[in-house]
Amino acid sequence: MKALSRLMTRRYPPEGGYTPEQAHELAALSRSLNRQIGLLINRQGRPFMIVVGDAARILIPELPRARESLGRLRGLRLLVTHLAGDLLRQEDLLDMLFLRLDSVCVLTVDSRGQPLQCQHAHLLPPNPEGKTSLIHPPTRWDLGETDFTAEAVALEEELARASPSAGGAPARSAAGGPP
Repeated sequence: MKALSRLMTRRYPPEGGYTPEQAHELAALSRSLNRQIGLLINRQGRPFMIVVGDAARILIPELPRARESLGRLRGLRLLVTHLAGDLLRQEDLLDMLFLRLDSVCVLTVDSRGQPLQCQHAHLLPPNPEGKTSLIHPPTRWDLGETDFTAEAVALEEELARASPSAGGAPARSAAGGPP
């Protein structure tokens, strides 16, 4: 319990999502408990909630209606460990979509409790392809360069422009008429 509580005192950087020390701590703790651990982190890098699941999944409880940001997204990103070596799963993407999370990042953990790879995804604004999210290719756990806060702010701006209530002109169809 002390180790889990310590996770709440950490500040997680927006660039890369975590420090090497944080990745090692999270991976070792997840493996020692033989459970997935999820951290919901706000845009200031502070943990909002820790979720401990079983070896195969986590269940995020209902989140308060109030958002951590003023935009359309909740202002939280999910950093979650996966013990089986699998990367992003449909379940992770659905959590991101339905909870309106800024992004989701998976940190895979090997049998010795060491971090292996990471992979992240974020939501997309409405687009002609109808894609709801962009899944980035996996990288080594220590090569993360994404600025998660900048990515979320840019997405918020795109969502505001795409929204008819944003005060802009409504979107046009390919034929040039109303959507």
